[in-house]
Amino acid sequence: MLAVNFAAAVVPPTASMTSDEVDKMEPEGNERIAMPPKIVHAALTNQDSSLRLWRDSGEFAHVKPMNDKAESAESTAAVARRLRLTREAFEMKKATWCRLVGITPQAWSNVEGTAGTPALNRIALDQALLVCRATGVDLDWIYRGSRDRLPHKLLMKINELETADRRKAG
Repeated sequence: MLAVNFAAAVVPPTASMTSDEVDKMEPEGNERIAMPPKIVHAALTNQDSSLRLWRDSGEFAHVKPMNDKAESAESTAAVARRLRLTREAFEMKKATWCRLVGITPQAWSNVEGTAGTPALNRIALDQALLVCRATGVDLDWIYRGSRDRLPHKLLMKINELETADRRKAG
């Protein structure tokens, strides 16, 4: 019985009416707001702040705009950076790394990039699995940056490399 009363309180009586029936209804109090089309058109085309279509209640004042410069953990550049960090943590050059992992040097350069050029492609799943098998890292580290299941010694080495990278950059 309570659910029926709740539904009756939440669902407006006009929910089951046709649009013609709703148009014929007399508005009660301040329920219906009529805005002249000229004001709506002017506000949308001119972006005139004095012709607001809504009242700013300050409800979203705490919301900050998204940072366009922030790099997503899943982006191609972030994945390439983690692949480079993993290879450098093993202290291997690209050719030796490629032999260990079982990926051609050309394919590896496309997914890690080089000093002057960013990665062209994101590493494919089958190639990522080869890296996981050879090194002990997991797919969460490669694709998402999760360090939870990295081997401890490798994690410590990656942290050192990241600290060194930050020093070079800043």
